[in-house]
Amino acid sequence: MSILEGCMGKYRTPVPTERRCPNCGCAVEIFARAGRQSLDSTCPSCGYVLPAQPQPVFAPDVWTTEG
Repeated sequence: MSILEGCMGKYRTPVPTERRCPNCGCAVEIFARAGRQSLDSTCPSCGYVLPAQPQPVFAPDVWTTEG
């Protein structure tokens, strides 16, 4: 288990939330990670597809030595 697992681990788990369809206004369930939609979601009423948003890249700590 990593020291930062508790801090960074929360951004890996998708959280179900609701958004409004921009086409018809119906509530659509989406899954978000780090505040961004992680999967494409389809409106149950009109079939409009809400596309997934690009996820932020968390770069690992890299130790470099000069010399």
